[in-house]
Parts: sequence; C-alpha cells; structure tokens
Amino acid sequence: MASIQHRSKRRARRAGYTLIEVMMALGVLAAGAVGVLGLQQAVMRGNLEARQIATATHIASTWVERLQRDAIGWSRGGPSVVFSPATDLANTRYLSHVGDATDAPEWFVPVMVQTPVTERATFDHFGRETDVAAEMRFCTNVRLQWVYVGQAMRADVRVWWPRRTASAQTAALQGCNGGNLEMLGTRTRDVGFVHASTVIRWTPVPGASR
Repeated sequence: MASIQHRSKRRARRAGYTLIEVMMALGVLAAGAVGVLGLQQAVMRGNLEARQIATATHIASTWVERLQRDAIGWSRGGPSVVFSPATDLANTRYLSHVGDATDAPEWFVPVMVQTPVTERATFDHFGRETDVAAEMRFCTNVRLQWVYVGQAMRADVRVWWPRRTASAQTAALQGCNGGNLEMLGTRTRDVGFVHASTVIRWTPVPGASR
C-alpha cells in the first residue's frame, strides 16, 4: 500500500511544470508577439505609402487632363504658320509657360491667374485642393518642352510629398516649397514622387487655314 502511494506522489510531481519550463514558454510567446507587432507596423507603413501613391497618381492624372484641356486656348498652329508664343498661347493658362526650343525645360508650379482661383497645385492629406500651408501635403510641378515647335509639346507632371514629416530634412518642404525640393533632389527616403507625361497638340479651328 505504501509503495502505491509513493508511486502516486512521484507521478503527481512529474505532472507539473518547472519554473524554467514556464519561463522558456513565456520567452517564446514574447518573441512571437514582438514579431507580430513588427509585422503589423510594416503592414501599416505599407498601406500608408500605397495610399499616398494612389492619391498622388490621381492628382497627376487630374493635372494631365487640365493641361490637355488648356490646349483649347491654343487654336493657331501647324507647319504653315509662323508660330508666336506671345499671341498663339495667349489664351492658355499653363501652356504659355513653355520656353524656347533651345532652352532647358524647367519645373514650375502651375498657378491659375484668374479670380476666383478654382484650380490649385497644392492638395491636402485626402487629395483635396487647399491653399492653407499647414494642410498642404501633395505638391504639383509641371515642365513643358517642345516636341515640334508650334505643333506639339511634351508636358511632364510631377507630384511630390514629404515622406517623413518629422524629418529635419523635409521640414523646409512644408507648404510645398519647391525651391527646397530642388536642393534635396530625388532622395526617395525623404520625398515621394509620382510622374506622368503627355504630348499636347494645338486645337485646329474649323474653317481656319493651317
């Protein structure tokens, strides 16, 4: 009888967990939890960046459409016409910024010179146009250059945004300060970019000579 009780006590002791086993289990659990949290943060950063790229792409497409629409005011052109930017592009809002064929194309901020202003180059976090510097998140630049003088020009649209708003390198970019952007160049660690391009032709007027 005593022998049976002794064996029962030994089985009871073997059925429990030692402190070392519990600590090892907690360590494995903690390591797994840290991994899951790290993965969650990476997913959140990826989702944020994807949303920013999608918003910037939409803005770039919007500005490509605006530039194409602006060609309605360019109603005189063609190989048989002596092209004069001062007169032939006078009715355009943005295309008149194109330089000479020999000039190096430069980026500029597209600004509508009319009152009230209904089109802006600056957008907030949600992709809505804004003129409040503190709300500006996405910024638009345009570059124009001739493909065939007087007939067709290439329009490049660049939408950029500071990727790290708390970074000292991008603090000067708040409010869409394009001059500081040129100083940074295209360092994707600090600034995100989306580009779009199109070719714009003059709009023939029915019955006009070409």
